[in-house]
Amino acid sequence: MSFRDQVLLFLYSHGEAKLGRIARELRIDEDDLLGVLRPMELEGLISRSVKGLIKKEVYYSLTEKGVTEVRKINDSL
Repeated sequence: MSFRDQVLLFLYSHGEAKLGRIARELRIDEDDLLGVLRPMELEGLISRSVKGLIKKEVYYSLTEKGVTEVRKINDSL
C-alpha cells in the first residue's frame, strides 16, 4: 500500500491531524510526508487548515474527494 493510501486511510479513521502525528503514526519522516501531502492537496484529496491565534498549527483533513478515494481503496482491499 502506498504512503498516499496510508495517509488517506489514517485521516479517514482519525479525522483531522497535525503533520507530526501523521508522521509518527505512519513512521515516516516529516519532510518525506510533506512530499506526499502537497500533491494530495493539489489533487483536492486533503485540505490544510491553520488554527490558533498565537501558536499557529497546521491540520490536515480529508475533502469529499478524499473520502471517495478512501471508499475506493476499501473496496479494493
